[in-house]
Amino acid sequence: MKIPRFLYGTRKRVAARCEHIARKLLEGRVWEEAVDESDVAEVSWPYEEPMPTFDDQVMLSPGRIPASTRAYFVNEFGGVVELALRLAWRHAPAERDRIARLAEETFARLLERPWGVAALSARPDSHGWFAELENIRQRRKDRFLPYLEALQGHWEELEGAGRCFTDSDPSLRFHETWGNLMYLLTNAGLPEDELPLRRVGGDITFLGWPPEGIARYVELARERLAQGDAPGQPSPEPNR
Repeated sequence: MKIPRFLYGTRKRVAARCEHIARKLLEGRVWEEAVDESDVAEVSWPYEEPMPTFDDQVMLSPGRIPASTRAYFVNEFGGVVELALRLAWRHAPAERDRIARLAEETFARLLERPWGVAALSARPDSHGWFAELENIRQRRKDRFLPYLEALQGHWEELEGAGRCFTDSDPSLRFHETWGNLMYLLTNAGLPEDELPLRRVGGDITFLGWPPEGIARYVELARERLAQGDAPGQPSPEPNR
């Protein structure tokens, strides 16, 4: 999987770069001027044994990791840029229409790229991309299907990267990551018995997504969303 090198480094350093990108976008720079995709890295770990450290992994939900860890913090792009857009919308009422258009354009750009879809999959950093700018509690269900379809479209490349993702646990294949996918499917109205979960008593075990892709879940979500504003379900948390 190809990832821009500006997303590699310590978490603090990558977050600062993403803040700089957000400022450029808000100043009116087009994507190509603000986001440097000219220098990319090919990221993969095609081995059965896990990666030995957090270094060089693709971070979806890092949790507590050493501050010195140097990895691909795609979660920071998802979280930092979205928060910058949300704060700008809140504090610049006269610019709200422009900022809302910028948010739509940025979301669409992310859907076009495997690394962008990975950034949108980061939890909880990227939850805000699926909520209204004026109210983070109000879900943008119109973004659910575009994300799910883009995820299915990029699935082969994401899964082909091997055991290089951190989502609470380190060195996972993409189909083993919980991510925002579970959050969106539950909020699209899928009940727990239609999701890859096993509940024993009060404990929930995540069984993983199908390695070949999520086409079945995309169709289930499409059906539920077409039924109207079905009440979302609280997203369960697995035992790790």
